[in-house]
Amino acid sequence: GYLSLTGNTKHAFSSKEYLQLKKTTGTINVVSAASDGLHCGEYFQMNGGTVTIANTTGDCIDADDLGNVIIKGGTLNLTVSTADTKGIKADSTYTQSGGDINLTVATQDSHGIKFGVTSNISGGTISGTVSGDASKGIKAEGALNMSDGTISLTTSGAPLVEDEDMSYCTGIKCDSTLNISGGTIGISSTGIAGRGISVDQLATFSGGTYTITTTGNAGIYSLTTSTKDTCSAKCITGDGNIVFTGGKYTLKSTGSAGKCITVDGTLTIGTYTNTELSSIDTETLNMTCTTTGSSYPSSTQAKTDVTTTGPGGGGNTGGGGQPGGGGQPSGESSGSSAKTIKALGAIVINNGYIECNTATDGAEGIESKTSITVNNGQIINKCYDDCINSNGKIIFNGGYTYCYSNGNDGIDSNLGTTGAITVTGGIVQAISSIGSPEEGMDADNATLLISGGYVFSAGGCQNTSLNVSASQPSAWLKSLSLSNKYVTLYNGNTALYTLLLPTTITGDYSLVSAPGMSTGSTHYLKTGTSAPTTSSTSYNSQFWISPTVATTTAVKTWTQSSNYIQN
Repeated sequence: GYLSLTGNTKHAFSSKEYLQLKKTTGTINVVSAASDGLHCGEYFQMNGGTVTIANTTGDCIDADDLGNVIIKGGTLNLTVSTADTKGIKADSTYTQSGGDINLTVATQDSHGIKFGVTSNISGGTISGTVSGDASKGIKAEGALNMSDGTISLTTSGAPLVEDEDMSYCTGIKCDSTLNISGGTIGISSTGIAGRGISVDQLATFSGGTYTITTTGNAGIYSLTTSTKDTCSAKCITGDGNIVFTGGKYTLKSTGSAGKCITVDGTLTIGTYTNTELSSIDTETLNMTCTTTGSSYPSSTQAKTDVTTTGPGGGGNTGGGGQPGGGGQPSGESSGSSAKTIKALGAIVINNGYIECNTATDGAEGIESKTSITVNNGQIINKCYDDCINSNGKIIFNGGYTYCYSNGNDGIDSNLGTTGAITVTGGIVQAISSIGSPEEGMDADNATLLISGGYVFSAGGCQNTSLNVSASQPSAWLKSLSLSNKYVTLYNGNTALYTLLLPTTITGDYSLVSAPGMSTGSTHYLKTGTSAPTTSSTSYNSQFWISPTVATTTAVKTWTQSSNYIQN
């Protein structure tokens, strides 16, 4: 049947115990209510039927005292009509294994679904629009576990200053821990400094499919008369640690100073098994991160303060004009650049496919303020600024890493001590095409350590010599210009590796190293116009090991008189 309710003085429906809608339930329509649409003292359970609620002064559905909500089937159409209210309010647990929930959240400080303690989503759909300032699609005060189901949200609200802190319009906001092992999540954010997924404590992503896009620009907000906070849009952000062990991610941020992934703690990508190239797994974890927005402020843009209720220009904590960023939490806010992946703590990449693309000045690929360790996986970075940057050590133990920068360094450590960049294994291909003083590998004059792996670094150089300590034979090839061709390293007549240059390189040096190089032997670097016809293994159609290749021109010839030579 059909039931239409209007609550002229309080709730449209109220039960001091529970409300359960059977599979055979028909249609319930709450036209309006002076308080909640459906109010329950114990729990609300929906197995079937269609419920539409709008024009409420309170929450659409409120499970009050015990505060449990269970969604197994049916359809909920909920319009949040008043500021600081909820579509579904569960003071205790929220459990969804089926059903379809359609949310419209157009009011300030409101939430589509809010729950208080550990809750679970294992099926069903949650979709809708979230346009209220500082509003949230899903607000989890307790832990959220998701194993299946579909979440599809469009957000557009602006941030607000609340109690001298920032509150952002967010698709999924978790105050506790987040654990997602499956399902599909799609979030499109167009608001100033909008967030896709934001987590305060540990976040673990072990499966699922994610498509998250942010297009909003950055903003500077006045918290007090003397304190300002900068903010920018982020696809996935965490105040604690974040762990990615599985899933497929397509993350894109196009607004000024936008970020794909930011972490205040440590960031772990992939599951560690070993460092062997044969163990590279690009299927279990596949991640593509892209930013296209300019820095804030740009060279033609003045910094603009924003009122507590409106958008404006901006920056981002952790921003900065220099590689590696910087930022000021109070006082005058500094500028900020776009980043695809950024962590204040250490970044460890154990496996998976990670692709980072940037297009503007200051826009780096993977940045850590602490250290970066690559144990395995396939990393493809094509960036305007540094592809990989850290204030600490950058260590490559395995995997395939391709870094091409057309505006700065390929790989840049600002630590300035021996081993700032260390290669013990894997493949490291680092190229800068802008010329001196930028480099393929830049360790700020510190000594690079090479004890294994396949290495090719090309670009400019601000020094007359390169500092390398190598237990595996390595060579610094001076004054080397390479056109857009295939480049092969030989020991005598044996081809060790071939790589495809992304562009013409005119630089002061190229650094090469590989298993198979030996002291006392004559080595060659040759170029050709054809890809290898065979090889033992190949990576990303950019690098081949033990290739069979036709070469035409020897651009360098040298005798490897010691483990490290300059020629």
